Amino acid sequence: VWATVEDDGAEVCAESVSDFLQSFLPLDADAVWSPELFRWKLGASNPAGRGFLSVATVGDQVIATTSITPKRLWVDGKVIIGGEIGDTYTAEQFRRSGSPIELYESDKDPQSYVNKSVFGRLVAETRSRAESAGLQLIYGTPNQSSMPGYVKRLDFFHFNHMRCEAYIRIRSAGVFQRESSLRSVKHLVIGLDKLFSCALRSIVRLVTMDIQVQDAYPTDDEIDALWTQLNPNFNFTVVHDAAWFRFRYLKHPNASYQFLTLHHKGKLAGLMVFRRFRDMAGNMVLAVVDWLVAPKDKMGFARLISEGIEQFSSDVQSIHIWSVKQSEIASALPKLGFIKRGEVPIIFTANSEAQLLHSNNIPFEISIGASDNV
Repeated sequence: VWATVEDDGAEVCAESVSDFLQSFLPLDADAVWSPELFRWKLGASNPAGRGFLSVATVGDQVIATTSITPKRLWVDGKVIIGGEIGDTYTAEQFRRSGSPIELYESDKDPQSYVNKSVFGRLVAETRSRAESAGLQLIYGTPNQSSMPGYVKRLDFFHFNHMRCEAYIRIRSAGVFQRESSLRSVKHLVIGLDKLFSCALRSIVRLVTMDIQVQDAYPTDDEIDALWTQLNPNFNFTVVHDAAWFRFRYLKHPNASYQFLTLHHKGKLAGLMVFRRFRDMAGNMVLAVVDWLVAPKDKMGFARLISEGIEQFSSDVQSIHIWSVKQSEIASALPKLGFIKRGEVPIIFTANSEAQLLHSNNIPFEISIGASDNV
């Protein structure tokens, strides 16, 4: 028998929740969760407001969690407060067993999903509090295990217009780790990898000779000016102003990020964020986490990517990025050596605002950075 606990703002349960979640990771993977992470993303310093955390316990043991992190979203020229649902983990022995001490306030049927599934109960309770606080659009990027529960039982829907896709570029180190049979041609493959990267970077530099790339973080005024200049080109995305970049990347308690900027005629024209880390398999990888570039500026985007690969990926096994299908960015990625890895499923609460965006074929322009765990 389990009980549910509300800890909005992560003021009480941050330690026990982070210990529980870290137990799902291999010992050699980089830390994803920490008490500081929950206080950071759900606390008062979040520009979008305090977040929501629900915990299921048996005695003093955490057995399941769910959170919603508020995000400022840019929708048709306006800023609204939405949120990302995540951290939905359940201890294996309680995924198909157990029952609540108390039935759900809004559904007293003991056979209801929210009274039989601890996952369902925490999602329903957390969503209810977030929506009562004014969050209008709640999204998530669930895995294959949780997707059916969200869509079939918890009133979310698959936001699959112009789907978001994951892309990967394998570096030579990754090839030899995965395919031991290729080690006889190791030096040839490494040479070809370096040749491709060098040729790509040279071509992009030649085409973008009037652009300067720097690794210094820009000022808040520069970022705000660039966002103001570019935001009319976006219909539906996370607000990418200075407050976003400062909170999300400079103040992240667990991770460190690398930054590259584009300058044209002395003026900021683009910003890209990278992160190097060890994934759950223990591999060193590079993520192209986020960027603020004009959506149709493929060459500016290509310049930032190629320079980032040169500076930050010498010992990584793979490079990862998300992009909306059929976008200008997606069309540039194969030319930069990336291949499609698969869809990144996106869900939204099935309310009128999200369904209208979907029916009007408005894509959600999401990057890896829209998830707080990378």
